[in-house]
Amino acid sequence: MSDRTTLSDIDQSIFEILVKWVKENKTERTPMPYAKLAKEVNNPSVIPTNLGAYLGRISTYCLEHNAPAISAVVGGSNTCEPGAGFFELLGYIDTKAEDRIELWLPLLKQAYEYENWDELLAKAKTE
Repeated sequence: MSDRTTLSDIDQSIFEILVKWVKENKTERTPMPYAKLAKEVNNPSVIPTNLGAYLGRISTYCLEHNAPAISAVVGGSNTCEPGAGFFELLGYIDTKAEDRIELWLPLLKQAYEYENWDELLAKAKTE
């Protein structure tokens, strides 16, 4: 029995949307707003305010497979940066809101530069 994270069907749908977003926005590296992501999932149980749990599982899966946390590419409509849960997942528990952008920008870059999203997504679908 593995202690690794497995992804639900909804997690996998969100992961797939994020991989597509990363590929389509590789040059601009534009973050995807929570509201846009929730709308694209096309599931009434997924709303912008509950995306955190899904994104946490997906990024945990990524980190367990030596990939960047893909949820770095999702953020709020005002600041574009991820919420506090993203930073807590990565171990930045006591980080002040004003310091988060300095932590986030290199993580955003890593997510856009990672070359193996398709392979990791395919692996997630078989586990």
